[in-house]
Amino acid sequence: MLRAETTATVRALRWEDRTWTYAELEAATARAAVGLAAAGVGVGDHVALMMRNCPEWLFAWLGAARSGRPAVAVNAALNGEGLRYVLDHSNPESSAKPGSKRRGTTNARLLGGLCRVRLDGVARFK
Repeated sequence: MLRAETTATVRALRWEDRTWTYAELEAATARAAVGLAAAGVGVGDHVALMMRNCPEWLFAWLGAARSGRPAVAVNAALNGEGLRYVLDHSNPESSAKPGSKRRGTTNARLLGGLCRVRLDGVARFK
C-alpha cells in the first residue's frame, strides 16, 4: 500500500479506543492476505466475510482484495434462507470469521461446504 510507505505513522483508522497507523493497517491486511493463501483460498475465489462491524472486517476485506480474492460482505445476523440466498448467489469458496464463536446448526450446515478461515490474528501487533 503506497500510503503506508509514505505516511507510515499517520493514523489511518480509529475504532472505539484503539487506533491503527497506515503501517499497522498495511501489516494487518498483509496478514489477512497470507492467511487466506495459507488456508488454500485460491486467487479469484470468492471469500464470504461474515463478521460483525469491527476492524478485522476491514483488514480481511482489504487483505482479500489485495491478494486477488473477491470479498463478499455477508450480514453476520443472517441465517436460514437469507444466508442460503446470499451464499447461493455469491458463489464463495470460503468464509472468513474472526475468533471461534460458533453459529447455529442451520448456519453450520449452510457454511459447511466452504473452506473456513479463522482470522483472529490479523489485529495483533507487537
